[in-house]
Amino acid sequence: GGGGGGGVATYKAPKKPKPKIPMLSLDEMMDIINRRVGLMIDPQIEALRRGLEEERLAHERRVGDVGASYEKAREQLRKTGQQQQREGASSMRKRGLYDSGIALDLANRIQRHIGERQAELESEQARALSELADYLALRERQIGDEIKEFEGQRGQWSQSLLDEMQRQERSRKDSLEQQAFENWLAEQAMQHQIWQSNQAARAAAARSGGAPRAPTFKDILDQAMMQTFATMPGQQQRQYIMSQMFPQQQMSYGDQIDQMRLQALRRMGPEQILQYLFPGASTPSDFMP
Repeated sequence: GGGGGGGVATYKAPKKPKPKIPMLSLDEMMDIINRRVGLMIDPQIEALRRGLEEERLAHERRVGDVGASYEKAREQLRKTGQQQQREGASSMRKRGLYDSGIALDLANRIQRHIGERQAELESEQARALSELADYLALRERQIGDEIKEFEGQRGQWSQSLLDEMQRQERSRKDSLEQQAFENWLAEQAMQHQIWQSNQAARAAAARSGGAPRAPTFKDILDQAMMQTFATMPGQQQRQYIMSQMFPQQQMSYGDQIDQMRLQALRRMGPEQILQYLFPGASTPSDFMP
């Protein structure tokens, strides 16, 4: 828009809009991360748990095998003891010593031997079962430690992925905001040029009453400024527009040089500007078609 009354018209740049950049929430990021980490961790933990269950089933089978084996050994020992008692009694009877103290002593010695052997079998069985229990406990600790290690890795990997995802989200947001700003700046540059052209057209119509006329000094100066503006790189054009719309902003060295060049054009007379713009022209009439 322009200024009202008799004041000098100035370009009023609209306020830079703040783009709405869609961002992932923490819950959304954690949902993605948990799925990713789960695909790496969960199968390994499940394999360990299956291995532990197999160890427990195998332990039960081994305990059963040990119990059956020692029960068979005890049964065989009882049969051996009974056989020895019968053979001893038969021998004593043949020798006429069945009712003597010798026969009783033999029976007692056979009974003690059987009892000692039974005690040894019981001790051996208890030791075998204890070793099996110790082995199962060891495997449970080892597998449990491995599961804890994987769970610890889950937390580490989740935090690492969260840090990386947040960094990428910030980078994406900055990039989109920068792109939105550049798009807005380019649009404002175009609007500013249109505004300048309209201002020049209105000023020319006001001076000439709408009739065709030869270019004035201001027309030539505006043309020279536009030509200088057109030769600037895109970044300098944007900086120049920003400096015109927001004069309080600090200009770079290159911007200052461009500003000095435009100011120099303003100080030139019509003939000098004609020679600058149109080397073959010397008067305003030479410029007209």
